[in-house]
Order: sequence, then C-alpha cells, then structure tokens
Amino acid sequence: MKKVLVLAILALSYNTEANAQSKRVEFKTLDGYAIRPNVEVGKGLSYWYIDEPADFDSLVGIAEGAHPKRPDFNTQYVFVIASPETRMETYLNFKRMEIVDEKDFRVYPVMMSNNNKLNYTFKPVLVATAPKNAFVTRIGFYDDNNKEQKKYLLDKISKEKQEAAEKAQKQMEKEREREEAAKQEAAAEKARLAQKEKDEEAKRLAKEEKEKQKIAEEKAREEQRQAEIEAKRQREQQLAAKRAAEEKAEADRIAKEEEAQRLKDEQEEKARIAERKKEKAERLKMQREEEARQAEEEKKQAAAEKAREEKVVKEEAAMRLRQEQADKDREKARKREEERIAREEAAERREQEEMERERLAEKKHKEEEREKRKAERKARREAAEDDYED
Repeated sequence: MKKVLVLAILALSYNTEANAQSKRVEFKTLDGYAIRPNVEVGKGLSYWYIDEPADFDSLVGIAEGAHPKRPDFNTQYVFVIASPETRMETYLNFKRMEIVDEKDFRVYPVMMSNNNKLNYTFKPVLVATAPKNAFVTRIGFYDDNNKEQKKYLLDKISKEKQEAAEKAQKQMEKEREREEAAKQEAAAEKARLAQKEKDEEAKRLAKEEKEKQKIAEEKAREEQRQAEIEAKRQREQQLAAKRAAEEKAEADRIAKEEEAQRLKDEQEEKARIAERKKEKAERLKMQREEEARQAEEEKKQAAAEKAREEKVVKEEAAMRLRQEQADKDREKARKREEERIAREEAAERREQEEMERERLAEKKHKEEEREKRKAERKARREAAEDDYED
C-alpha cells in the first residue's frame, strides 16, 4: 500500500512538472566588461538584472583594451553575474535561459573553477542579454538544483520607477517655481536699484546745474560791475573814440571768429577723414593678421591631427594583437566548456532515458495489474453466472 502511495505521489509530481510549459530563450554573452572596484561581491555567485543604463554603468566598466558591444536596454534583458576576487582559474557562464508559463523568465548561471593558480588576482564577471518578452512579469536566478537564488518582480520595478519619476517631476516643478520666484525677486531688486540710481543721478545733475547757474550769475554780476566801471571811465575820456573803437573791434572780432570757425571746421573734417582712413587701415591690418593666424592654426591642427592618426593606428595595431591573443584564450576556454557541457548533457540524457524506462516499466506493470484484475473480475462474474444457472 505504501509503495503504491509513493508511486502515485511521484506520478502526480511528474505530471505537475510536465504541465509547466517552458520555452528555451536564445541569449548572447558580452565579453570585455569588468566589475567596478567599488562594487562589493559576496561569496559564491552574485546576480543582477539591469534595466537602466545608469545602473549598468555604475556596476561594470570596460576592461582595459576591450571594445565590448553595449546592450540595448529598450529591446533586451540585461543580466550580470560576478564572483569574488580570486587567484584561481575561474569561468562564468549561463547554462540556459527559459520562460516558464509565458511569464516566468528563469536564468541558470554557472561558475566553474579548478586548481590552476594564476599569478594575478581578478574579479570574474560576465554580461549577457536576451530578447525582451511583453508577457514576462517575473525574472529569477536559479542554481544547479533548480532552487531560486534571487528574483525580480517587473511590475513592482516598473511601479517603483514610475513613482520615482513622478517624485522627480514634482521636485523639478518645485525647483522651477523657486527659481522663477528668485528671478522675479531679483528682477524687482534690480529695478529698485536702477530707479534708486536714476533718482540719485537726477539729484546730482540738478545740484550741478544749480551750482553752474550760481557761478554764472556771480560771474555775470562781476563782469557787469567791471564793465560799468570801464564804461564810466571811457565815457569820461573819449566817448566818441570809444564808440568807433568798439565798433571796429566788434567787426574784427566777428570776422576773426568766423575765420577761426571756418578753419576749425576744415580741420575737423580733415581729422575725420584721416580717422576714417586710419580705421580702415587698422581693420585691413587686423583682417590680414586674423587670416594669417587662422592659416597658422589650420597648419597646427593638421599636424596634430596627423600625429593623432598615427598614434591611433599604432594603438589599434597593439590592440588587435592583444585581442587576437585574448580570442585564442577564450576559444580554448570555450572548447573546454563545450566539452564539459556536452558531457553533462549526455549524462543528463542518460538519466532521463533511465527514468523514462522506469516510468514505462511501471506503467506497463500497472496495465498488467489492471488486466489481471479485470480478468479475475470476469472469471468471478462468469463463475457466478454458472452458479446461478445451476
């Protein structure tokens, strides 16, 4: 009875596992990345699902001399696995990725190490990408025993991102309001200061004008007093001679002022013409100097560009040599990994075939038992019918 119950439970478990529909997912690994020094990596494997470029850049950087392909965060899931710093030869890989029941994305990373000790330490890290699926709501990392080690709920992540974006938007709006208020306050203060300066300038000009007017009035009074004294003396001596001399002097003065004004106008016109010629000559000189400076700058830039191109060519050649060596090393590691995976898959297939044979044998045994019970019931029914006929 106990044996039958155990077999029934195993069969139920097998059917439940079989009913969970899973689909393998194609993925790609991206070499050339290194974990950043400030990132703490715990014992064993550490797992990350990254959906933001900023989070990716804060977690990993580009290894020296590498040119890795950058993930597309809009169309791809991005996964990162890493292990602690070590001197032992260690390899990281992803055994498989699959989607279970259309919404559960499962990742199976693996870490392999041996007893080969290196002469340097490093932090193993590997980046992988897989196409996004609109129906997936959950991402989980699983170990070799199919035990979940870490999970990400995409709906929760999207909600948190949306809440963070709304919070940032509100913060930006508050900041803009504060800036606008500060601008308005600064503009009001500027206008107040400008008005104050304008008022002070008007007061100063009014005071200067008042001082000038006072000086002019005093000067006029003094001149008037002197003129009155002189006029009185001259009237007493020769009134007629003074009038003639004053008329002649006035005529000469007017003529001289007109001639002086004419000469002054001519000199000012000549000075303006000379100034315009001088300005034109200076502009022409500055233009030529600018053209010469630009030509010299272009020569320097061309020389610098040529030097940079030569440096880039040399660096690219050195990088190609390092990349070729790294490709050879990775190819060797990949072949060893493929051979190990092939052995593990062969063992797994043999184990599955053995389980299938046992299941078929059990099923056949049950069918034989059912046929046997059916034959016994039939024999009893026929015996009962014979007894009834007798």
